Amino acid sequence: MSTMFERYPDLELQLHLSNFENVDNIPASPAPLKLPLDKLDVIYSYGLSDGHDFLHLEEWLEAVSGKHLIFLEDDLSAVHRVSQLPWGEKLFKHPQVHLKFLNHPIDWVLELCAREFPSERIEIITRKKKNSTFRALQLALLRKTVLWNSLTSEQLSGHILHRNIFTNFQQLPKSFNVNQMKNAFQGKAAIICGAGPSLAGVIEDLKYVKDNALIIGCGSALSALSHFNLKPHFGIAIDPNRREKECLQGCQFRDLPLIYGNRLYPEVFELFDGPFGYLRSPTGSLLEKNIEEQLGLMEGDIGLDLGREALSVTTLALALACHWGCSPIILAGVDLAYAGNSHYAQGVPVHAMLQTEETRAGEQLIYRKGAEGTKVATLIKWVMEQETIDAYTKLYPDRTFYNATGKGLGFPSIPHIPLREIPLTPLNLDLNAILASYSLPVTRDQLQITLSGVKASFQTCWELSKQLQQESEESGRAILFEEDLREEIVYPLTIRPALEALERVYRLNIDIPFSQHKWKFLQEMIEEYLKLL
Repeated sequence: MSTMFERYPDLELQLHLSNFENVDNIPASPAPLKLPLDKLDVIYSYGLSDGHDFLHLEEWLEAVSGKHLIFLEDDLSAVHRVSQLPWGEKLFKHPQVHLKFLNHPIDWVLELCAREFPSERIEIITRKKKNSTFRALQLALLRKTVLWNSLTSEQLSGHILHRNIFTNFQQLPKSFNVNQMKNAFQGKAAIICGAGPSLAGVIEDLKYVKDNALIIGCGSALSALSHFNLKPHFGIAIDPNRREKECLQGCQFRDLPLIYGNRLYPEVFELFDGPFGYLRSPTGSLLEKNIEEQLGLMEGDIGLDLGREALSVTTLALALACHWGCSPIILAGVDLAYAGNSHYAQGVPVHAMLQTEETRAGEQLIYRKGAEGTKVATLIKWVMEQETIDAYTKLYPDRTFYNATGKGLGFPSIPHIPLREIPLTPLNLDLNAILASYSLPVTRDQLQITLSGVKASFQTCWELSKQLQQESEESGRAILFEEDLREEIVYPLTIRPALEALERVYRLNIDIPFSQHKWKFLQEMIEEYLKLL
């Protein structure tokens, strides 16, 4: 047994100390589970189940070295049983099959799994009864995978995100500083509008109270509000991809104050004339933070207390309303669920149809009890958003929160009250004067000098990465070059995270040696940064 369990020495010791009977029969094989194998990179199986899923998936594993099968087992006797079967040794020694024994806190084991296998194309199966234990494990693993996949993708493709960041830095000299506006609207009501289908049902109420509450349109909700001819007081947008522009193209309010994060897809600015509000949040990159500090922008991030599952513009808008001192804070059109086959309100130029066979972790469909007491179709990422919002409101017991639409997934800690029944007082604000008083003290010359220093550091790193490719990994010169590399300003901000992410990805593809490719990858990545600068 020693060679069989050389990958799992702790398990070998536990089995040695246990007293299990030998297996005297070979179990019959159950039918293979129907899985969309062409869409999957990682399959988790809760329970070894005599290793039959390994036999069914062996051909899938052999076809591509980047595919992985992970068994999650909490019964030591099940491990012993499989070790006694004819295929046991092959299962435990197979480099693409991994056994994770749940003898540690399950949440910790799942966290390590998501970090080690950050692909979002996953499936979680079981031959056991799909009870509450399995459902909780499945949901936790999907959520953790969403986070690690997102982190790995951004670290690995940081130059793509910084294409937006470097471009949007040019907006700073003509933007107002949102982070300085703490308690700027103390005691004023704020309505955060999402683009869910229920938004249409509260439009008339929103028009009725528009002078008594700050209305904040989040992302694609701006197109929906424009469709209904309701101009909000603010828009907020942060998504870094082209789809964000497509979602916002329906907004006709060009003079709308737009609050943005630097990661925003830059072409969105073509749709608006300003004023623009610059918002620092945890969605920014490490390099972005460093540049901000060099420019003297030292205010704390908005939304730091949201938690790591806060991945949406709506959660950021909620933190913004709290930063401004608003109360009550009201949600409208934040459905986080499908209504029929769609989850967008009228007027949004893009469509997102319900997909029942989606394998990406965050996009997987589940059914939950909704705000109206019946089951609704939702997604893993929306459940994460719902729980983030619900938990966040508990951090502010001095504020009042309401849900004006009362449809979709709902929020256990946020009561539904029709908008016209919420007591509101007139705003009486000169919004333009308020925003003008928070202009950013950043000049174009100052920005250029700062970015030039960043470029010089990248240039040095490029030269070092080129030299490292010409040295053996253990040579003295290579060690010195690596030490010089680590001393550069941009190393901990972009290069080290990228190398860590690359190592995670290369570990999945066992045929590719990470050490032979990392410096070439690094040089090519730095070249992309230099092009941007």
